[in-house]
Amino acid sequence: MKSWVAAASAALCTSLFAQAPPNTMQVVVTGGPHGGTYAPPGTETICMRVKGKQFSVGYRNMTAKDPNVLGEAGLEVQNPDDANAKRGDVRIAFGDPDKSPTVYAINVPRDGPGTLTLTPGAKGADVAFQGKTKDGIALRITVRCLDIERL
Repeated sequence: MKSWVAAASAALCTSLFAQAPPNTMQVVVTGGPHGGTYAPPGTETICMRVKGKQFSVGYRNMTAKDPNVLGEAGLEVQNPDDANAKRGDVRIAFGDPDKSPTVYAINVPRDGPGTLTLTPGAKGADVAFQGKTKDGIALRITVRCLDIERL
């Protein structure tokens, strides 16, 4: 899963020059030491669509040194074209991604109940996840993708 977050970070250079409205992401963590609501900058939130293979959303704070700062957040939908329930991965990390960050990672549906959705629209797509970690930490990520890198 880290590979698509890294790829999304690399694609950031391309999207910085795009004229489309920025993407928006909201991350809500309920419980645990990182409980709160986080809204990464839209210009640093990347949405990518690999035709027939995956739809990924990624944010990475390259300067996160404080262990309480959102270091990265991402969603990967592994079956974007299927009409049935979506499968994929969710990752939220706090602190320096290159050191020992606190990581909440969930595979849907393997790691238990959780809802992962991808709703395409005329001007982009909405991607969302709601579920809990094995430790009972509730996670919710909502993303509006208006600037989508297509590969």
